[in-house]
Amino acid sequence: MQLAAGDLIRIVDSSRRTFLKHSAEVSAISAHDVTAATAALLGLRPLGSVDADISKKLNTMLSDDAFSRPQAVLAISLLGANRDELTALEAWERPGQTRFLANSSALQLGQAFSRLTGASPELAQELVLDFGKGSALDAATLDEALESLAAASGASYVRGSVPASGKLTVPLADGESAHLDLTQDADYLLATELAHLEKAVQMLAVAADKRQLLTATVQGIQLVKLTYGSESKTASAAVSLVLKTLERVLESLDTTFGGKLVMLLSVFEQVPQVSDDGTATVAARIGGAASKRRELLGAGAVPGVPGADIIAAYVLVNRSVAWGVGILLIIFTIVTVLALVCMPLTKDTLLYSRAKID
Repeated sequence: MQLAAGDLIRIVDSSRRTFLKHSAEVSAISAHDVTAATAALLGLRPLGSVDADISKKLNTMLSDDAFSRPQAVLAISLLGANRDELTALEAWERPGQTRFLANSSALQLGQAFSRLTGASPELAQELVLDFGKGSALDAATLDEALESLAAASGASYVRGSVPASGKLTVPLADGESAHLDLTQDADYLLATELAHLEKAVQMLAVAADKRQLLTATVQGIQLVKLTYGSESKTASAAVSLVLKTLERVLESLDTTFGGKLVMLLSVFEQVPQVSDDGTATVAARIGGAASKRRELLGAGAVPGVPGADIIAAYVLVNRSVAWGVGILLIIFTIVTVLALVCMPLTKDTLLYSRAKID
């Protein structure tokens, strides 16, 4: 599989500690090298064999102090991003960081991490960027999370008629602004991914004596560029939003883990347009996923969360029942009062059965 010139894997050291040997040298690194380095950082046994070449790379990358190891590794893959676009990311440009040309595809790296997490499930935690099991958000809280995301990024979010159907306005470096319309698949996917990522980081439970491998894949940039073009303002807004979110996520996790965090950021500029089996394009698969999520959000198929149309139906039924019962009670009250007023007192009744009128 041919790799793009913009594909890059960069290992970002903690801002407070040194777990890496900083080097400006740029060399190729494979998916196996990445997982071997991750395993070594977390004190795990690397998967598969470690030959002399990999061992040399690990010695070049990692600190000589075997007792100086991070508590967590954050592995984030950005699909569709270009490494030149990430120059605004402050952590990306920290002096002396270790960076490598990617020698594996996004798919190969994902498969390698899957094998690593499968071998050590007690350490692995996926930051879920979608609805479903393990998700930090639901339909009821999504708009609130989008507003928080926008405010923290210097943007603004106006809600729509249903959850996650509003518009994000993102300021650009040239002083202009661009909009992300969440009724569109690409915009929806990117914005909800970032909202889920930030919320998942905020809710992360950290055990003082436990090492963790946190993984996440952001696909939204890829679909935004395929939809609007790589040079469009919408694409620039998407990249800007991702960078600002990553800054906050990295800073939050660095604080959470007391400086014992290393970030492994993988940038893959071009994701293949045709799936491995040749049956669907990546854009169609990602877009289909976004459409399905929005459909689930509206139809109430998200586990435990009723959709907007179902909520509206519940409200209509409840109001109808309330009005019906209320009208019946009013009629019953009026009939009862009239019956009491018009009741002949000369006859024995339930009320006056013991009264004797001359």
